[in-house]
Amino acid sequence: MTLVVYSGLHNPYWQIVPSDEILSRLLQARRSGYVYPHICIPPKSGYKGLLVQETYAAEVELIVGPETVQLQLLLFDTMPSSLLPSSYFRQRIRSVIESGFVTEECPASVRRKRYAPPYNPARWNRRESTRRCNNCYNYANTLITNTYVQPGVGSGQPFGAVTAQEVQAAAVRDGLQVLNPHPGANDPVPGPPAGEDHLVALFVATGQ
Repeated sequence: MTLVVYSGLHNPYWQIVPSDEILSRLLQARRSGYVYPHICIPPKSGYKGLLVQETYAAEVELIVGPETVQLQLLLFDTMPSSLLPSSYFRQRIRSVIESGFVTEECPASVRRKRYAPPYNPARWNRRESTRRCNNCYNYANTLITNTYVQPGVGSGQPFGAVTAQEVQAAAVRDGLQVLNPHPGANDPVPGPPAGEDHLVALFVATGQ
């Protein structure tokens, strides 16, 4: 069982012995078409669903969406408290699940230009180790390191405190550039840069 909630860190994962209610709801979700392949994880920050993989099974299933809220809550509640010790962060995740607002997003065949690195899914998906051992910062820098790299590691000076200022400074040391002038809170999303450059947005989760 994996809680898909982080972007730059390893997601919490644990083993469970499912209850009869979990098994019943999971079977119903499968029959109703509300279980998805892992490639349908929505491209967003924060909670993105739960991944279920049965013992000895190769297939990984994504559980997310308003139709399986109760199943998601049951699965979420099996997570050991040591994996997510912040009660505040736990409650935030429960609230998002209960809202039913997070839904699957299976990839389309067409990608819009240059807001992101060049779209080359085979490079990132053909090996299981690449899919599981790289994160959004790897993707933003178009580097496969299989180390869940963090801002500043490339320059040998990783960030210290988990603050927006520290993370930004560490990313700049890695070679990223701050967009100037910086857009205001109500400004539209900037257009994609010319040439081979692309936009990168950094997020910091507080309250953990």
